[in-house]
Amino acid sequence: MPKIVDRQQYQQKLATQAAQLFLKHGYSQLGMRQLALELGLSKSALYHYFPSKESLFSASLEAITQQGMQLSQLCLTAPLTERVDALLSLMQQIEQRFANEIGLVLDYIRGMNSQQVRADQHMQLAEKKYLELIAQYVGEQSAKKTYHILMGVMLGRLMDGQTTTWDEAKIWLLSALNTP
Repeated sequence: MPKIVDRQQYQQKLATQAAQLFLKHGYSQLGMRQLALELGLSKSALYHYFPSKESLFSASLEAITQQGMQLSQLCLTAPLTERVDALLSLMQQIEQRFANEIGLVLDYIRGMNSQQVRADQHMQLAEKKYLELIAQYVGEQSAKKTYHILMGVMLGRLMDGQTTTWDEAKIWLLSALNTP
C-alpha cells in the first residue's frame, strides 16, 4: 500500500529545512539541484512540491519569520517597562540567528535598487511579520519606530562584537517610546 503523505505538512517541513540552507548558504549560492540534494530528494520531487526556487524561498521565508515569533503574553495595558523587557528577551532569542538572516537579506537584495526592494514581496513579508510581532508589545503606532531601533541595535551588536548591552538598548527604546 502506498505511503500517504500530507502534502501541506510535508511542504512545510521541506520549507523549514530549506530555510536553514538559505540561511547557511545564501540565496544566490543555491540552485534547486543543490537544495534537492541537501534535502534528500530528487530534483523532480522537489519541483513536485515547489515549482521554482522562488516559491521554495517564499515558503522558507515564511518558516523563518515564524521561528521565535511567539505571541506576547502581555496585554498592551501592562506597564511599558514590562512589555519592553519581554520584547527585548524575544529579540535576544532572534539575535542568535540574526547574522545569518542579515546575510541572507543582503545576498537576496544584491543588485536591487530601493524601489525594487520596497516592491519585493519577500521583503514586504519579512517587515510585515516583524512589525506585527513588535506591535503586540508596543502597539501599532510605535511598532515602526521600535522596529528600526531594534534592527539598529542588533546590527550594532553584530558589528561591535556585542559590546552594546541589552540594558543600553532598553534605555534607548524606553526613551524613544516615551517621546512623541
